[in-house]
Amino acid sequence: RRAAPVLTPRAVEALRGVFELGGVELLPQPHCGTLYRILNVIRVLKQEECMDMQQTKFRDHGIPTQYAFIPERVPAGLFKVPRASHVMVPERTGDPKTEFKAAVEHHGLDGIRFELLWEG
Repeated sequence: RRAAPVLTPRAVEALRGVFELGGVELLPQPHCGTLYRILNVIRVLKQEECMDMQQTKFRDHGIPTQYAFIPERVPAGLFKVPRASHVMVPERTGDPKTEFKAAVEHHGLDGIRFELLWEG
C-alpha cells in the first residue's frame, strides 16, 4: 500500500485547479508552524465503470496487472479503482490548470513519481 502524499502550502496552491474538479479531500496536517495537507483521493469508480474488462489483465482476487480504460468513461481529476494500488491521474490536454501531472511538472513540484499505466 502506498502512503498518501503530504502537500506543502505551495503545492496546494499550485494544484488548486485540479482539486476543484472534485474527488479529493485535503486533510490538515500542522507541523512546526506550517499547515501541510494530506491528499486523500475519495473518488472511487467500480472497475466496470471505467475499465475495458476484456482488455484489462487481472491476477488473483481481481487485482489489475495491466490496465485498459474506456476513455469516455474516465473522469477529469484524480480517481481510484478498487483493488488497485495506484491513484489514477488522467492526461488529456496537458493543461496545468486542470490536469494533475501537468500542474506538478509546470510548477516544478517534486517528491511524486508517475508511472504510465495505460495509453489509449
